[in-house]
Amino acid sequence: MAEAVVSRQAPFIENYIKRLLEQSFARAETPQDLPQRRIAGLDPITQRMLGQYSQNIGQYSPMLEDAAGFMKESAAAPTAAGLRTFMDPYQTEVTDLALRDMDREAAIAGDTLAARQVGQGAFGGTRGALESADLARNLQDIKSRRIFGDRSRNFAQAMQGFQNQQKSLQNAGSLLGQTAQTGQSMLQNQGNFLAGLGSLRQGVAQQRLDANYGNQMADILDPYRRLGFMAGSVYGAPGMQTQLTSGYQPTGSPMGVGLGAGLAGLSAYQGLTA
Repeated sequence: MAEAVVSRQAPFIENYIKRLLEQSFARAETPQDLPQRRIAGLDPITQRMLGQYSQNIGQYSPMLEDAAGFMKESAAAPTAAGLRTFMDPYQTEVTDLALRDMDREAAIAGDTLAARQVGQGAFGGTRGALESADLARNLQDIKSRRIFGDRSRNFAQAMQGFQNQQKSLQNAGSLLGQTAQTGQSMLQNQGNFLAGLGSLRQGVAQQRLDANYGNQMADILDPYRRLGFMAGSVYGAPGMQTQLTSGYQPTGSPMGVGLGAGLAGLSAYQGLTA
């Protein structure tokens, strides 16, 4: 008589495995609504800072443009038209008046010279002509030096005025530039502080969103974690097998042998599904 031996788990373990598989399949076949990972938006402080910074930083642009214009203008070379602005407009009248005075004094000196020549009997002679020529030459020399001196002083005065103007333009450009840069620096420092504060607040908000997302995912994954724990517990337990023996009387015919094998297989199947 032949025997068929079938190995199987203890019934209570098979029951646990069956329940575990049923729950696992049920979980796997049920769609889950997973939470969406969210990104924290810009903090209101950051948004307000960006708006105010963009608006306030622009107020220094005209100052910088004016400063650049002043500095450029202060480096310009003097021109005749530019110097004429600083020249004394009454200088020509003063010079003409001085020249007329010289002519009048020269006429008096000429009359005196002629009277003296008449008294000496030299009037109209060579000596008299030479003295008159010297007087005229001296007068012309004095007048030329006066004209040159007046024009030189007027030009020097104009050049000094032009240089003072250029220096004033340079100082104004420098002052405006420094004021604008100081204002921009203050705005940048304030903006950096507010940006750091806004970034810190945004980071805290992001941490809260991440923590909320992690908690939701933990709630969703908790059943799977417990199923995994159960599976580890069941499959990690020591094997508790039971041997089932099914006997039959073989016959000499092939049909009898096949029928016996079929009965043995059926008995083993029934034992597994019990």
